[in-house]
Amino acid sequence: MGHMYADDTQSYLHFDPNEADMAVANIQACFSELQIWMSNNKLVLNASKTEIILFGSQHQLNNFSITSVTLGDVQVLIADNVRNLGVTFDSQLSFEQHSRLLSSSCFFQIRQLWSIRHCLSDTATEILVYAFVSSRLDYCNSLFLSCTASVLDRLQKVQNAAARLVLRTKRYDSATPMLQQLHWLKVPQRIAFKSCLTTFKCLNNLAPSYLADFCVPLSSTSLRKDLRSVESRKLTVPRSRTVYYGDKSFPVAGPKLWNDLPVSLRVHSHSTDSFKKNLKTHLFQQSFPGLS
Repeated sequence: MGHMYADDTQSYLHFDPNEADMAVANIQACFSELQIWMSNNKLVLNASKTEIILFGSQHQLNNFSITSVTLGDVQVLIADNVRNLGVTFDSQLSFEQHSRLLSSSCFFQIRQLWSIRHCLSDTATEILVYAFVSSRLDYCNSLFLSCTASVLDRLQKVQNAAARLVLRTKRYDSATPMLQQLHWLKVPQRIAFKSCLTTFKCLNNLAPSYLADFCVPLSSTSLRKDLRSVESRKLTVPRSRTVYYGDKSFPVAGPKLWNDLPVSLRVHSHSTDSFKKNLKTHLFQQSFPGLS
Protein backbone atom coordinates (compact mmCIF):
# COMPACT_ATOMS: atom_id res chain seq x y z
CA MET A 1 0.00 0.00 0.00
CA GLY A 2 1.22 3.52 -0.68
CA HIS A 3 0.41 7.20 -0.92
CA MET A 4 1.66 9.99 -3.11
CA TYR A 5 1.55 13.70 -2.28
CA ALA A 6 3.22 16.15 -4.67
CA ASP A 7 6.81 14.83 -4.97
CA ASP A 8 6.54 12.69 -1.83
CA THR A 9 5.99 8.94 -2.24
CA GLN A 10 5.29 6.65 0.72
CA SER A 11 4.97 2.88 0.86
CA TYR A 12 3.61 0.83 3.78
CA LEU A 13 4.23 -2.81 4.58
CA HIS A 14 2.66 -4.80 7.41
CA PHE A 15 4.59 -7.84 8.64
CA ASP A 16 5.26 -10.03 11.65
CA PRO A 17 8.57 -9.37 13.50
CA ASN A 18 9.54 -12.99 12.86
CA GLU A 19 9.38 -12.34 9.10
CA ALA A 20 11.98 -9.55 9.09
CA ASP A 21 14.10 -10.97 6.26
CA MET A 22 11.08 -11.42 4.02
CA ALA A 23 9.92 -7.89 4.85
CA VAL A 24 13.30 -6.41 3.88
CA ALA A 25 13.23 -8.33 0.60
CA ASN A 26 9.72 -6.99 -0.11
CA ILE A 27 10.83 -3.42 0.66
CA GLN A 28 13.77 -3.77 -1.73
CA ALA A 29 11.53 -5.23 -4.44
CA CYS A 30 9.00 -2.42 -3.94
CA PHE A 31 11.80 0.16 -4.18
CA SER A 32 13.03 -1.38 -7.45
CA GLU A 33 9.53 -1.30 -8.91
CA LEU A 34 9.14 2.35 -7.90
CA GLN A 35 12.46 3.17 -9.54
CA ILE A 36 11.34 1.50 -12.77
CA TRP A 37 7.94 3.23 -12.75
CA MET A 38 9.48 6.63 -12.07
CA SER A 39 12.12 6.12 -14.74
CA ASN A 40 9.43 5.25 -17.29
CA ASN A 41 7.59 8.44 -16.31
CA LYS A 42 10.73 10.61 -16.48
CA LEU A 43 11.06 10.93 -12.71
CA VAL A 44 13.95 10.18 -10.38
CA LEU A 45 13.72 8.39 -7.05
CA ASN A 46 16.41 9.80 -4.76
CA ALA A 47 17.60 6.92 -2.58
CA SER A 48 19.79 9.20 -0.47
CA LYS A 49 16.69 11.06 0.72
CA THR A 50 14.69 7.91 1.38
CA GLU A 51 13.79 7.15 5.00
CA ILE A 52 12.60 3.96 6.64
CA ILE A 53 10.87 3.68 10.01
CA LEU A 54 9.33 0.76 11.88
CA PHE A 55 6.11 1.21 13.82
CA GLY A 56 5.20 -1.10 16.65
CA SER A 57 5.28 -1.75 20.37
CA GLN A 58 8.56 -1.68 22.26
CA HIS A 59 8.48 -5.48 22.48
CA GLN A 60 8.00 -5.84 18.71
CA LEU A 61 10.75 -3.35 17.93
CA ASN A 62 13.17 -5.14 20.25
CA ASN A 63 12.64 -8.35 18.26
CA PHE A 64 13.66 -6.61 15.04
CA SER A 65 17.45 -6.77 14.78
CA ILE A 66 17.97 -5.22 11.32
CA THR A 67 19.26 -1.63 11.53
CA SER A 68 19.52 -0.73 7.83
CA VAL A 69 18.21 -1.68 4.40
CA THR A 70 20.07 -1.52 1.10
CA LEU A 71 18.09 0.33 -1.54
CA GLY A 72 19.88 0.41 -4.86
CA ASP A 73 23.41 1.56 -4.07
CA VAL A 74 22.47 3.32 -0.85
CA GLN A 75 22.46 1.94 2.67
CA VAL A 76 19.40 3.46 4.44
CA LEU A 77 19.42 3.40 8.24
CA ILE A 78 16.15 2.67 10.01
CA ALA A 79 15.15 5.92 11.72
CA ASP A 80 13.61 6.48 15.14
CA ASN A 81 11.66 9.54 13.93
CA VAL A 82 10.55 10.75 10.52
CA ARG A 83 8.85 13.96 9.46
CA ASN A 84 5.72 13.62 7.32
CA LEU A 85 3.88 16.74 6.08
CA GLY A 86 4.94 18.73 9.13
CA VAL A 87 4.30 15.97 11.69
CA THR A 88 7.08 14.02 13.42
CA PHE A 89 6.24 10.33 13.71
CA ASP A 90 8.12 8.18 16.21
CA SER A 91 8.39 4.41 16.05
CA GLN A 92 5.83 3.85 18.84
CA LEU A 93 3.39 6.55 17.64
CA SER A 94 3.51 8.24 21.04
CA PHE A 95 4.00 11.66 19.37
CA GLU A 96 6.18 12.68 22.31
CA GLN A 97 8.84 14.09 19.99
CA HIS A 98 6.26 15.85 17.84
CA SER A 99 4.63 17.45 20.88
CA ARG A 100 8.01 18.69 22.12
CA LEU A 101 8.91 20.21 18.77
CA LEU A 102 5.44 21.70 18.44
CA SER A 103 5.61 23.18 21.93
CA SER A 104 9.05 24.65 21.27
CA SER A 105 7.89 26.21 18.01
CA CYS A 106 4.78 27.72 19.59
CA PHE A 107 6.64 29.15 22.58
CA PHE A 108 9.12 30.77 20.21
CA GLN A 109 6.24 32.50 18.43
CA ILE A 110 4.73 33.57 21.77
CA ARG A 111 8.04 35.11 22.89
CA GLN A 112 8.32 36.98 19.63
CA LEU A 113 4.78 38.36 20.01
CA TRP A 114 5.42 39.35 23.64
CA SER A 115 8.26 41.59 22.45
CA ILE A 116 5.82 43.67 20.37
CA ARG A 117 2.73 43.20 22.53
CA HIS A 118 2.77 46.85 23.67
CA CYS A 119 2.31 47.91 20.04
CA LEU A 120 -0.68 45.65 19.40
CA SER A 121 -4.34 45.93 20.25
CA ASP A 122 -6.12 43.01 21.92
CA THR A 123 -7.90 42.16 18.69
CA ALA A 124 -4.72 42.23 16.63
CA THR A 125 -2.92 40.11 19.21
CA GLU A 126 -5.65 37.47 19.16
CA ILE A 127 -5.51 37.32 15.36
CA LEU A 128 -1.73 36.88 15.41
CA VAL A 129 -1.94 34.26 18.15
CA TYR A 130 -4.40 32.29 16.04
CA ALA A 131 -2.18 32.59 12.97
CA PHE A 132 1.11 31.63 14.64
CA VAL A 133 0.12 29.51 17.65
CA SER A 134 -3.44 28.14 17.59
CA SER A 135 -3.17 27.06 13.95
CA ARG A 136 -0.10 25.00 14.88
CA LEU A 137 -1.91 23.37 17.80
CA ASP A 138 -4.89 22.52 15.58
CA TYR A 139 -2.88 21.14 12.66
CA CYS A 140 -3.38 17.36 12.53
CA ASN A 141 -4.36 17.45 16.21
CA SER A 142 -6.56 14.35 15.82
CA LEU A 143 -3.27 12.40 15.95
CA PHE A 144 -3.18 13.21 19.66
CA LEU A 145 -6.27 11.12 20.36
CA SER A 146 -5.59 8.76 23.28
CA CYS A 147 -2.09 10.22 23.78
CA THR A 148 -0.62 10.29 27.26
CA ALA A 149 -1.52 12.99 29.76
CA SER A 150 2.03 14.38 29.56
CA VAL A 151 1.60 15.11 25.84
CA LEU A 152 -1.75 16.84 26.35
CA ASP A 153 -0.44 18.81 29.33
CA ARG A 154 2.50 20.02 27.25
CA LEU A 155 0.14 21.35 24.58
CA GLN A 156 -2.22 22.82 27.17
CA LYS A 157 0.65 24.86 28.62
CA VAL A 158 1.18 26.37 25.18
CA GLN A 159 -2.46 27.39 24.94
CA ASN A 160 -2.38 28.81 28.47
CA ALA A 161 0.65 30.93 27.60
CA ALA A 162 -1.11 32.16 24.45
CA ALA A 163 -4.14 33.20 26.52
CA ARG A 164 -1.91 35.13 28.92
CA LEU A 165 -0.36 36.89 25.95
CA VAL A 166 -3.72 38.01 24.57
CA LEU A 167 -5.04 39.20 27.93
CA ARG A 168 -1.67 40.52 29.17
CA THR A 169 -1.79 38.69 32.49
CA LYS A 170 0.97 37.41 34.75
CA ARG A 171 2.81 34.16 34.15
CA TYR A 172 1.37 32.27 37.12
CA ASP A 173 -2.21 33.51 36.89
CA SER A 174 -4.77 30.75 36.47
CA ALA A 175 -5.45 30.10 32.79
CA THR A 176 -8.92 28.61 33.17
CA PRO A 177 -10.83 31.91 33.53
CA MET A 178 -8.77 33.35 30.66
CA LEU A 179 -9.70 30.52 28.31
CA GLN A 180 -13.31 30.92 29.37
CA GLN A 181 -13.18 34.67 28.72
CA LEU A 182 -11.65 34.15 25.27
CA HIS A 183 -14.15 31.35 24.59
CA TRP A 184 -11.34 28.95 23.67
CA LEU A 185 -11.81 25.21 23.92
CA LYS A 186 -9.15 23.42 25.92
CA VAL A 187 -6.76 21.14 24.02
CA PRO A 188 -8.62 17.80 24.59
CA GLN A 189 -11.87 19.39 23.43
CA ARG A 190 -10.17 20.95 20.40
CA ILE A 191 -9.00 17.46 19.44
CA ALA A 192 -12.50 16.06 19.92
CA PHE A 193 -13.93 18.95 17.87
CA LYS A 194 -11.75 18.08 14.88
CA SER A 195 -12.58 14.37 15.02
CA CYS A 196 -16.33 14.94 15.41
CA LEU A 197 -16.35 17.43 12.56
CA THR A 198 -14.54 14.93 10.33
CA THR A 199 -17.13 12.29 11.24
CA PHE A 200 -19.97 14.70 10.43
CA LYS A 201 -18.43 15.36 7.02
CA CYS A 202 -18.09 11.61 6.43
CA LEU A 203 -21.81 11.15 7.06
CA ASN A 204 -22.73 14.00 4.73
CA ASN A 205 -20.56 13.11 1.72
CA LEU A 206 -18.09 15.90 2.46
CA ALA A 207 -15.07 13.71 3.21
CA PRO A 208 -12.92 11.30 1.16
CA SER A 209 -14.28 7.80 0.75
CA TYR A 210 -11.31 6.24 2.55
CA LEU A 211 -12.56 7.98 5.70
CA ALA A 212 -16.29 7.84 5.03
CA ASP A 213 -16.16 4.06 4.64
CA PHE A 214 -15.31 3.77 8.34
CA CYS A 215 -18.49 5.55 9.44
CA VAL A 216 -21.02 2.71 9.32
CA PRO A 217 -24.51 3.17 10.82
CA LEU A 218 -25.04 0.84 13.77
CA SER A 219 -28.22 -0.69 12.37
CA SER A 220 -26.59 -1.79 9.12
CA THR A 221 -24.18 -4.12 10.95
CA SER A 222 -26.79 -5.88 13.06
CA LEU A 223 -29.29 -8.53 12.05
CA ARG A 224 -31.78 -6.99 14.41
CA LYS A 225 -32.28 -3.35 13.47
CA ASP A 226 -32.81 -1.00 16.36
CA LEU A 227 -35.05 1.89 15.29
CA ARG A 228 -33.75 4.01 18.13
CA SER A 229 -30.20 3.58 16.83
CA VAL A 230 -31.33 4.60 13.35
CA GLU A 231 -33.12 7.66 14.64
CA SER A 232 -30.18 8.73 16.82
CA ARG A 233 -27.66 8.19 13.97
CA LYS A 234 -25.29 6.10 16.04
CA LEU A 235 -22.29 4.48 14.37
CA THR A 236 -20.63 1.11 14.73
CA VAL A 237 -17.50 1.18 16.89
CA PRO A 238 -15.25 -1.69 15.74
CA ARG A 239 -13.20 -3.66 18.22
CA SER A 240 -9.50 -2.84 18.27
CA ARG A 241 -6.78 -5.33 19.02
CA THR A 242 -4.74 -2.84 21.04
CA VAL A 243 -5.92 -0.10 23.35
CA TYR A 244 -2.88 2.09 22.68
CA TYR A 245 -2.86 1.90 18.88
CA GLY A 246 -6.33 0.78 17.89
CA ASP A 247 -8.32 3.14 20.08
CA LYS A 248 -6.58 6.23 18.73
CA SER A 249 -7.27 5.36 15.09
CA PHE A 250 -10.09 7.19 13.32
CA PRO A 251 -12.17 4.02 12.56
CA VAL A 252 -12.52 3.55 16.35
CA ALA A 253 -12.15 7.02 17.84
CA GLY A 254 -14.31 8.83 15.27
CA PRO A 255 -17.50 6.74 15.74
CA LYS A 256 -16.92 6.52 19.50
CA LEU A 257 -16.73 10.30 19.93
CA TRP A 258 -19.71 10.70 17.61
CA ASN A 259 -21.85 8.30 19.64
CA ASP A 260 -20.99 10.20 22.81
CA LEU A 261 -22.48 13.42 21.42
CA PRO A 262 -26.01 14.44 22.43
CA VAL A 263 -28.75 13.10 20.18
CA SER A 264 -29.75 16.63 19.20
CA LEU A 265 -26.28 17.25 17.80
CA ARG A 266 -26.20 14.03 15.79
CA VAL A 267 -29.73 14.36 14.40
CA HIS A 268 -30.70 18.00 14.12
CA SER A 269 -27.54 19.60 12.70
CA HIS A 270 -28.30 19.88 8.99
CA SER A 271 -25.39 22.07 7.88
CA THR A 272 -21.70 22.18 8.64
CA ASP A 273 -21.92 25.67 10.12
CA SER A 274 -24.77 24.79 12.49
CA PHE A 275 -23.02 21.58 13.55
CA LYS A 276 -19.76 23.43 14.27
CA LYS A 277 -21.58 26.06 16.30
CA ASN A 278 -23.56 23.54 18.36
CA LEU A 279 -20.57 21.26 18.77
CA LYS A 280 -18.39 24.05 20.11
CA THR A 281 -21.11 25.00 22.60
CA HIS A 282 -21.32 21.40 23.80
CA LEU A 283 -17.54 20.97 24.10
CA PHE A 284 -17.16 24.38 25.75
CA GLN A 285 -19.45 23.17 28.52
CA GLN A 286 -17.20 20.11 28.85
CA SER A 287 -14.12 22.33 29.09
CA PHE A 288 -15.73 24.39 31.85
CA PRO A 289 -18.23 22.12 33.64
CA GLY A 290 -18.96 24.74 36.28
CA LEU A 291 -20.20 27.18 33.64
CA SER A 292 -23.88 27.94 34.07
